[in-house]
Amino acid sequence: MTARTALHLAIAAALVAAGGAAAPKAEILGTWSGASVCVKSPDFPSCTDEVVVYEVRDLPDKPGSVLMQADKIVNGVRENMGVLRFVCPREA
Repeated sequence: MTARTALHLAIAAALVAAGGAAAPKAEILGTWSGASVCVKSPDFPSCTDEVVVYEVRDLPDKPGSVLMQADKIVNGVRENMGVLRFVCPREA
């Protein structure tokens, strides 16, 4: 599992645990960065180690939701890899 996948899972788990509450969600907001290290395997020949930056932002008009932008650093410049929206449905 790459660091990227682990962070995605951690954010999703935090939102589920938070149940849309403001305080726990606040703990994941901000800028996260680090190394995304590949498992060297013939199954993933194009995988390379990268430095990644994640910006996790609140969506005030959508309770229980955050927006995460994922970037990798290429030649010292941030290159966008995509944006994901995480939603935690409130318990019924």
